[in-house]
Amino acid sequence: MMRFRGLGLSLRLLRQLMRLYPRPFRQAYGWEMARVFRLRYRRAMLQDGFPSVARLWARTLLDLVKTAWAEHRVSCLDAANQDRQPVVRLPQEPRGDKLMTSIAADLKIAVRGLLKRPGFALGAVLTLALGIGANSAIFSLIHSIVLQPLPYPDPDRILMVYRTSEQGRNETFSFFDFEDWQRASRSFSHLAAFHETNGTLIAVGGSPVYLQGQAVSASLFPLLGVQPLLGRGFSPEEDREGGPRALVLSHALWKSRFGADPRIVGQVVEYQELQHTIVGVMPEGFYFPDPDARFWVTLQGNDLLKRAGIQKPGRGLTFVLVMGRLRPEAGLAAAQAELQSLNDAIEKEHSIRHREILLVPRLKAVVGDVSPLLWTLLASVGLVLLIACANVANLSLSRAASRQKEMALRNALGASRQRLVRQMLTESALLAAMGAVLAIAVAVGLLGWLASAGGELLPRYQEISLDRTVLLFTAAAAVFSSLLFGLAPALKSSHPRLQAALQAGGRSSGGASPRLQKSLVVCQVALALVLLSGAGLLVNSFIRLTSVPVGFRPDGLLTLWLSLSEERYPQPDSVLGFYEHLVDRLQGLPEVESASYSYSLPFSGNIFRQTIQAEGMPAQSEGGQWAGTVIVGPNHFETLGVPLLQGRDFDQRDRLESPPVAIINEAMARRYWPDQEALGKRFRRDGGVDGSLDTTRYFRGRPWISVIGVAADVSRTGFQDPPAPEFYVPHAQMPWPSAALVIRSRSEPLLLAEPLRRIIAQQDSRVALHGIDSMQQRMDRSVLPQRLRTQLWTLFALLASSLAVIGVYGVMAFGVSRRTQEIGVRMALGARQGRVLRLVLSQGMRLAALGALLGLLGALATNRALSGLLYEVSATDPLTYTLAAALLLGVAALACYLPARRASRVDPLIALRWE
Repeated sequence: MMRFRGLGLSLRLLRQLMRLYPRPFRQAYGWEMARVFRLRYRRAMLQDGFPSVARLWARTLLDLVKTAWAEHRVSCLDAANQDRQPVVRLPQEPRGDKLMTSIAADLKIAVRGLLKRPGFALGAVLTLALGIGANSAIFSLIHSIVLQPLPYPDPDRILMVYRTSEQGRNETFSFFDFEDWQRASRSFSHLAAFHETNGTLIAVGGSPVYLQGQAVSASLFPLLGVQPLLGRGFSPEEDREGGPRALVLSHALWKSRFGADPRIVGQVVEYQELQHTIVGVMPEGFYFPDPDARFWVTLQGNDLLKRAGIQKPGRGLTFVLVMGRLRPEAGLAAAQAELQSLNDAIEKEHSIRHREILLVPRLKAVVGDVSPLLWTLLASVGLVLLIACANVANLSLSRAASRQKEMALRNALGASRQRLVRQMLTESALLAAMGAVLAIAVAVGLLGWLASAGGELLPRYQEISLDRTVLLFTAAAAVFSSLLFGLAPALKSSHPRLQAALQAGGRSSGGASPRLQKSLVVCQVALALVLLSGAGLLVNSFIRLTSVPVGFRPDGLLTLWLSLSEERYPQPDSVLGFYEHLVDRLQGLPEVESASYSYSLPFSGNIFRQTIQAEGMPAQSEGGQWAGTVIVGPNHFETLGVPLLQGRDFDQRDRLESPPVAIINEAMARRYWPDQEALGKRFRRDGGVDGSLDTTRYFRGRPWISVIGVAADVSRTGFQDPPAPEFYVPHAQMPWPSAALVIRSRSEPLLLAEPLRRIIAQQDSRVALHGIDSMQQRMDRSVLPQRLRTQLWTLFALLASSLAVIGVYGVMAFGVSRRTQEIGVRMALGARQGRVLRLVLSQGMRLAALGALLGLLGALATNRALSGLLYEVSATDPLTYTLAAALLLGVAALACYLPARRASRVDPLIALRWE
């Protein structure tokens, strides 16, 4: 049997201390106190030994002092009143035990009370679940995208390097600028360059697949501090011009295309017709710069510079992004000053215009402009939660009115106001806890909908999850909500008018605080109108945006991309022959109405800008004269449905050896020949602006291009951008190897996808297709951010409006039920149904109108934050505000009408016997 050291000594000491009590008390309860002390002493020793024993003695001494004094007073009173019955007192429990017992009792009472009114409990829980769940979902976006650091060692020291132009745009760099910085910089432990590269990859014995990858410097993986799962990263030799060609796979590509073969390192694959050795596989979850990058190759080992036609020391091709990791002892300001000094020296040496260097944390560069939008959405769902709390508070106030007699009886039986408040707050906490549990399911559903509706548009979308931080936020929101909607009803119902409540018998005795309920309804309507007006502005903006004329007929169009290898098709005639033969075969299909191809499609965002000089016009300032170049095949305008306003289309006269010709759009005609006839005018190209397309080799010795036609403007980059100056050149005069096929179908365009695959595979099995979409899908994708933003805001606004209208209905219905006897008296004295209907309806509509007025004032003050998200709509658009207010007031009128109609049909005889 286990022995407890010190127990005997402690019991002897306790018996001596018990002499502080009166003798009768010691004789009656001394043995019981000793027994309880013995049990607690053993329990304390089993927990953590003498520290618990010390705490036990501290509580015991405190209780001895308090109760001994109290018992002496009781003994004196008993001596003065011999006829008084002795008071039986049980040993006092420790405070912690009493508190837990009390909380457990409160929970039991709360559960019983909610089970008696399941309708109230279900409505409150669902309302809270919607409000808390929406907040948890948006907070999970903010936490995962904005607040969570990047998954690299010391991510705060990773910086993007930008160079700002005169127009404030962030420009890319020449690879040779990067090399100079890498040699001379002392503030960075690593500098890395990267550039998107897309092409066809063919594994041994596999089919060709077109993938997006990244051409990077060998310093990228050491900069990020990430080790490959298999193999290694790039060596310095592989990053030199003419060095071995190496390739690193992403974990997803390794699993999907290579079956997660652990022996993959050392195997050879073909990328862009060049043999590359796989040297490594990155770990699962790693991506850079985004999840669409499926592999990495070296910048120089992949011959990108040679393919671009730029040789040292040329610095006109600016296509790489630069990133650096600061040394531990270096500061941001010093690093920026160092790079600015190096850049100034390069610009001076090569006579380049001055540009400012800007260092931006990598996380900020990744998040971009999404952060303000997410915080705005969190503010909107915060309003939804406030409306939900106001709604539950109104329900609680109505319920508290029916519990006035219960509260009065408890108070009469000795329950303090503090005890009653705690009981009511326990019920509120229980409701909030159940709402929080259900809110997790709401948040999961909302995040799932976001992912399916366009979540890939969000940066770091693959990292979004409901982690521990989000769950803590949910719990905090539940606690905040329980206090917000539970405190006012608790304080109100815990201070009943005792005499009035008990004398009321079976009738309810007021106490519902109509003024507080009406104030909550006004606040609900006001907050709902703020959200509803914002949603109206976004919907109006989206309608205007998608109503912009696009300049062509999108229905029935199928688009897809393909690219020919320059090694397999080195001559312009071979490229031209491939596309012309392919189009002839496609037009032979019975489902195809017309077919063509182009270097740039509408809504693709793929536009190559070139500086131009119009004949006979003075040169403008640098960057002032430019136009987009669009390479097109035969029947391009007919296939797309682009009207040709003047001149002729391209035909067999326009070949590689013929004089260069072009068809310009209306925007170019307006800019360069505003008051003249554009047909017959000439212009020449001075070079590329964004460095993605080298066209000079096709027009050496023939610089002047003649305008043979004017076509309607076509939206190239999206609905919101005005048409830019563009000129079309025939593919026969610029046989570029990459192109997008455009096929107009007589039926559903996507049904042509499989026949197209077979035809292209028969013509060249090493050509991979990608980006197969209908033109309508491409257009929908271009407005996906605006659509998703509008849908989210509208969803929250409708939810808030529904809760507000339910609140209006609840208050009016409760008011009618409370005034049933009064209404019966009025009707017994001759009041007509119409008058009663108008009386009740006017009371509800006054609340809704006051809330709408306050909501309009609040919306005018807050909706200015949406100005940057609107297209051709003012943030103070009066029509939108009027329609939003009319819609909300109309639904509120219906919510008021239903209780008013019930009030007008009250039977006076039944009403007079009410309750």
